Amino acid sequence: MTPDPDLSEADEAALMARLQAEIRERTLPNGDWLNGPMTVAYVCSGCRQIQRRLVVDWVGGRGGFGIPLTALHRVEGRKDHPGPYDDLLSPQPTREESSVKFVEVLCEACHLPVQAELQDATRRIDAWWPSYEEVLARATEGERLIRERAPTRALAVADAFTADDLTRILSEQERPELASPQRTVKRRAGLLRRMLQQHAPKIERHILSRVGVNKLWDAAGFAQALKASRQQAEDLGLTRAVRISRRVPCPALNEDGFIQLNRAARLRTPEALKDWPSMYEVDTVSPYRLLAEARSSIDPPYIGEAEVRAREVLQRLGAEMFFS
Repeated sequence: MTPDPDLSEADEAALMARLQAEIRERTLPNGDWLNGPMTVAYVCSGCRQIQRRLVVDWVGGRGGFGIPLTALHRVEGRKDHPGPYDDLLSPQPTREESSVKFVEVLCEACHLPVQAELQDATRRIDAWWPSYEEVLARATEGERLIRERAPTRALAVADAFTADDLTRILSEQERPELASPQRTVKRRAGLLRRMLQQHAPKIERHILSRVGVNKLWDAAGFAQALKASRQQAEDLGLTRAVRISRRVPCPALNEDGFIQLNRAARLRTPEALKDWPSMYEVDTVSPYRLLAEARSSIDPPYIGEAEVRAREVLQRLGAEMFFS
């Protein structure tokens, strides 16, 4: 810390002591750092009334790109583009209100008119959800097996490339250029190397077609689970997105003063948990979209090493075919 020339030694010592005390207070025994304070405000999207405020310090407290959550939700930072509920905040916020995260809910009164519709959709989604979890579990296992098995299989395919493969990869226009006696062997070798680099995507597709990715995992079982889940969604009338609601539970406060709000946080206002109001989180769920995302989550395996190996093999085969 750079000494402040306007501070006396005593004031500077007191400032250092306060800073060190704050560091000690914010550092947990396991080394995690508390980031805050910050207000979590539950606001009803119907009547636009704040139902409850919790003031917390986040454990770790970092969001996207490592930015502190307090900075991500700083009210001052969104002054030019205010959020939909920023007008509900005090024009002269306290330190705790300088950073506010709004959680949209429906209060009991606003939930009541749509309660039957939301609860019916919630029951249908709950009935369908186990079949979706089965699809997800199979997709996760499939990704693991493909990632584990594909590289070795792809290397074996690359090592087994033949002159016929080289002929299929090179175009009819490229092959005569490589055989032309008007170029030196060295120049033709360089030309072949560049051609193979340009054909890298084609070589990868060639390798994957022989690896047989669907043989590396239970693709048939996944397809069957996907079909069954989609059929169940159709039977339950869930072919389109539906809105569901769930009661927001009162966060459980542990003996150390921490609660869980998607992530751990130290609660500065434990009195806010008393007489917890009835409020509901509303979400939109689209079974067909979720199933489509599960299907597309199984990406083609990374076989970069095998593609490089294949180009080396094809380079040797090309030398035998065109340069000898």
